[in-house]
Amino acid sequence: MNEQIKKKIKKLLALSKSPNENEAMAALEKARKLMEENGLSDLDCDIYTEETKCLKSRPLWQQIIGSGVAWINGTVVRIISDDGSPVVRFHGSETDVFISKEMYQYLVKTVDRMAKQNIRKNAKKPYRDSYKEGMATSLYVRMLEAGALYSWANRRESQLAVIDKYVVELYKEGYETVDHTSATKKRNNAAFYRGANDGESVNLNRQTTGGKHEYLRIKAAVSL
Repeated sequence: MNEQIKKKIKKLLALSKSPNENEAMAALEKARKLMEENGLSDLDCDIYTEETKCLKSRPLWQQIIGSGVAWINGTVVRIISDDGSPVVRFHGSETDVFISKEMYQYLVKTVDRMAKQNIRKNAKKPYRDSYKEGMATSLYVRMLEAGALYSWANRRESQLAVIDKYVVELYKEGYETVDHTSATKKRNNAAFYRGANDGESVNLNRQTTGGKHEYLRIKAAVSL
């Protein structure tokens, strides 16, 4: 594929965000026409990255949430430690990675908050971690079920294949999945299933209002 064409499309997509409505519409129309003529999609021309912090210990429960959030939104996730401080990075279209980051932060904070509320303060770390893993696993399963109902679900695999190819080149590695079903030696089953049960009550859709947040909320709603 001619890289010059991709560069031209990228420039047009950048212009499509212009505050001048006429200029933006004209640029978007030209970009769409070029993509159609050359068999390209948004992802072929521009893949974005959003990142957020992760605990240094890279807890399994955060990895499980990141995996579910990435899948439901059609993005690819990586936990990277470039400078010793782990960050969670989502790769995909601009809108999808924005939604992934927002959803990930919301769910991580929710699990953390509920663990503090529902577990006694003197509980040992394995018990607390097992509770969070249970909640995360419950949320993961619910995201898989909800994501299968999206109107664009039949295009998810092809979309992920494009992003995955980009990520493999970016990090020079293969795609790794999180084994969220494997039991750990320190897992407390009672705490895990208690967390899984509490995870059923968490609203997957964070309520956002105004500007881009409102647009994303509406976009998510019409995707069902």
